[in-house]
Amino acid sequence: MPGPVVQFLSTYTARVADYRQAASNAAVLIERILHDAGLHPTLLTHRAKSVDSLRLKIFEHKYKYPKRDVTDLIGVRVVTYYRDEVDLAINALRDSPRLRVDDRRSIDKRVELKPTQFGYRSVHLIVQTDSLSASQPGFQLLGSTWFEIQVRSLLDHSWASIEHELRYKSKIDYPLEPTRRFAALAGTLELLDTEFEALRTFRDRLISIYISKYRAGEELSEELDTTRMIALMSILHPGPGWVLGEDGERALSFAVAAQMVGALKSAGIRKGFVLAREIRSGAIQGLMKKYARITGLSVQELSHLALLSLVVGRRKPRVLAQYFPGFFEDPDFSQVIRSRRI
Repeated sequence: MPGPVVQFLSTYTARVADYRQAASNAAVLIERILHDAGLHPTLLTHRAKSVDSLRLKIFEHKYKYPKRDVTDLIGVRVVTYYRDEVDLAINALRDSPRLRVDDRRSIDKRVELKPTQFGYRSVHLIVQTDSLSASQPGFQLLGSTWFEIQVRSLLDHSWASIEHELRYKSKIDYPLEPTRRFAALAGTLELLDTEFEALRTFRDRLISIYISKYRAGEELSEELDTTRMIALMSILHPGPGWVLGEDGERALSFAVAAQMVGALKSAGIRKGFVLAREIRSGAIQGLMKKYARITGLSVQELSHLALLSLVVGRRKPRVLAQYFPGFFEDPDFSQVIRSRRI
């Protein structure tokens, strides 16, 4: 066994706990970068490579200088809901000043597939943190270690996980027919990804339809759902919300929107005209001005989430505590809703 390999494995074994902590810190950093870009992945996981897995990889690939060749001692996996969000996530990571990307060693598995091929579709970015991030407590190891970020869609992740279990880990040399079935499943999932994207596009079109109807004074007596609430809020308040911004990014996730619809209904606000009346009321307008003053924002800069939390908190503080404890427990926010409670 070459000397560099022995030394590398020995050093890593002694510091594996440090690498696990560094992997956790890397995940926090990646999540923050994506959140700031308005992206909300369905899954974000991290790991430090186990010693056994590292040893096996070095031997299988015959690495002579593993310190240079191994780039996934730390790994972060980002799983997006839809395939077209993969590039949005990649661009956000590449554009972040907090990361340095090694383009030579990064791999886009998607472009390796021929037009008639179906299979593993994932993007592997090899990155380091920038010097400013690396100077923060707990991030020093990330400044001296290249690590891997995998980005793929939810359906691609499902296929890759099962294929990895059935083929890669099992080391089975499958004959032609089951190999073709693996490829056929990958192709089917590509079609499903396309269909899910089409359904998401229809969801966004629904918001546009309701915006037009509300502006015409129509359907305000209909029961609120997520798309109706988003459409109405885009008319009632100019602040950041769920509708796509000019840069193509969402400030808030649809999961949070659905949660807010539940909070509004629990607080007795089930119709569009009731929500509009609440927000236009002198009481809520006063709370908005007070909260904006406390937070140092303008009223226009208040998010839809903050505004709707004011509506819920003024009506039913207990409901706000159940659905959005972060707002309820915030001293500034609690001070505002206690000042004007019905």
